[in-house]
Amino acid sequence: PNSIATLDHYLSIDEPPPESLIKAVAQLTSPAWADEAPGAELNHRRAESKWKLKPTGNRDSARIPQRGRAAIIYRDGQLRVLQSSLKETTVMLRSHAKSLMKLMPRIDQDKVAKALDRCEKHAKILKKNGIMSFLANIDGRIVATKSIARNSAVVSCPLSSMLTEQKIRQDARFTLLLQLVAGIDAETVMVLFILFSCRSGKGLWSKVLHEWVKNKPGTADKSTQQLFRDLFPALSEYSPEIFPTVVCTWENFDAAVRLVDGLAVRLVLKGREVTCVLPLATPIPTFLEAGGLASNRITPSKPGNDCRYEIYSLSDIEIGSVLP
Repeated sequence: PNSIATLDHYLSIDEPPPESLIKAVAQLTSPAWADEAPGAELNHRRAESKWKLKPTGNRDSARIPQRGRAAIIYRDGQLRVLQSSLKETTVMLRSHAKSLMKLMPRIDQDKVAKALDRCEKHAKILKKNGIMSFLANIDGRIVATKSIARNSAVVSCPLSSMLTEQKIRQDARFTLLLQLVAGIDAETVMVLFILFSCRSGKGLWSKVLHEWVKNKPGTADKSTQQLFRDLFPALSEYSPEIFPTVVCTWENFDAAVRLVDGLAVRLVLKGREVTCVLPLATPIPTFLEAGGLASNRITPSKPGNDCRYEIYSLSDIEIGSVLP
């Protein structure tokens, strides 16, 4: 012990100790460097001591090598710049949102009320499934159906009501049939699953798809038409109980494609990024995708309740506002 204490003294002043001291310490310590030249252990310990943090009561003032200290100072400075930039960007986005909201056209409240009356039945179905949406499709435009305060939810949906890849894989009949269809992407799989879910003409997805059929665009997309011809009527002929012809029509297929394109979101669930589709009658406005006027979040579950996905506004929205 006295030899080691003396060795520590030489390490602290960074001077070479006598050869006799090196040999004495080598006999007392681990034989990790037994086969190395005399003084090897001293070199190892000296290298370790140079990189060892030695707090003096304040962690920030720990003795560390000069290069390491410079790296930490640079890292902390860059982190402060990033945080400041994010803060300024958020302020700019919210200021832009307020200005843009003032320029948005508005629809008369009486027209909004009539539109709500027409979709009252659909609204009840959404509410039954725990889904809340203050958006409506009026004459091909997405309109706010009530006044919404800043940071309040525009859309709120339980994760259990959203369509996910995991839910699709849980149906053995559907996944077995998919093995016969090679080369289709995840979005097309979801389109087919929505049609598959509408076989009975009942249920949430059947009602949602019906609303998208009613709000069809003026012209059809050519790539969607080609995709439909590639899949049908072949799938219906092969498995009519999974894809009945009465459901797998061009109108329903086109509506399902637009539904997935307009309502698919990427979420990180349990550390994994997955594609989810919201069961809504209106697409997500592009103002959310741009990130300027709205954002999204997942609220944690409460006892007995499911986690929820929410789209919330970054600015006040008046009833009847046409969202871009």
